Amino acid sequence: MKLFRGYLQNKFVELVENNVKVVFLGDPSPIARDISAQMKRLELATKDNDGLTLNIALNYGGRDEIVRAAQKFGMDSVANKIIPKDLTSEKFERYLDTGGQTNPDLIIRTAGEHRISNFLLWQIAYSEL
Repeated sequence: MKLFRGYLQNKFVELVENNVKVVFLGDPSPIARDISAQMKRLELATKDNDGLTLNIALNYGGRDEIVRAAQKFGMDSVANKIIPKDLTSEKFERYLDTGGQTNPDLIIRTAGEHRISNFLLWQIAYSEL
């Protein structure tokens, strides 16, 4: 995590200036508070950038992401922000870590791998491998 902490500090300005939108995928709760705070600052500073989107998966698993999305939907349902019977695939996608992004068309696995390894399970349903 020392390397990651340093990267967040050293690349912050460069990412902002180069119009890169940074999105962190995964559950940040077990990550050290100072790193988590830096991640939030970077996401906030780049949220309106419209160039390249850089997704950084940290403590990420596709199944966990779907569970977190279902939990967020449940909380919105309890708060009467959405009616469960109105849920569609498109509305559910907004609750995923990649909400608002387009799904990938192509997945390239290095080293000749032929499996998806719990990565972006929802998002790659129709991607070419």
